[in-house]
Amino acid sequence: MTSPPAVAVAEVIGHLDAALKHAVTHQPRSLQRELGPSEIGCPCDRRLGYRLAGVDPVNPHLPWLAYLGTALHGRLAADLDGRTLPDGARLLAEQPLDVGEVGGRTVTGTSDLYVAGVVVDWKLVGTTSLRRYRAHGPGHQYRVQLHTYGRGYRRRGLPVTHVAIAFLPRTRELVHRHWWHEPYDERIAVEALRRVEAIAAAVAAAGPHVLPLLRTAEAHCLYCPWFRPGSTDLTRACPGTAGLLTPVPI
Repeated sequence: MTSPPAVAVAEVIGHLDAALKHAVTHQPRSLQRELGPSEIGCPCDRRLGYRLAGVDPVNPHLPWLAYLGTALHGRLAADLDGRTLPDGARLLAEQPLDVGEVGGRTVTGTSDLYVAGVVVDWKLVGTTSLRRYRAHGPGHQYRVQLHTYGRGYRRRGLPVTHVAIAFLPRTRELVHRHWWHEPYDERIAVEALRRVEAIAAAVAAAGPHVLPLLRTAEAHCLYCPWFRPGSTDLTRACPGTAGLLTPVPI
């Protein structure tokens, strides 16, 4: 048997690093181009406008933390889907949902878990975020996401009584996890969808020219696909808000 040719370790590492970057940037979540439930509650109208107008992203980054979260979701789905609680309620993981319509298009998403009328979402978070969520609960964007999933289950004919988020520690042991929950309120989902529908109508009527006129808000600007420091062409990119370095609960 012929031995494989010797390769410098730096070359091997270079190939592996490129493969790792490709895996991170080409997972389905990273390639998503349609508006989904996780974005509907975003406080920045302009960011939603860019998405609805189909503007190409200008701020590429390696979504490593999202990659880790996706991996955890897959593992939990494999471990929990189809299991039953002591009372016989069956766990449904990774459920595709139709949550409503925006701009004539159906908004779909995938819910992490449903059981006994409770819609559950997993959030893998760092220590600082975990402390904040424990003290103050989630921000509006996460709440909208959960209630929107609840609406999707209702549209499938399933009962929904509560929504819940499990904030799971990314750098600590599971004992530090935190559960948050509240009663399901369809008005939260409906009002969020109406707001996005209004943005979609403005974009449909005026095209990208309306984007500079849309309201901006601090929404993790540094990670926004359309963030470009100093941008003056607001139809293609946004320079962010003055407080873009301020942490904003989601």
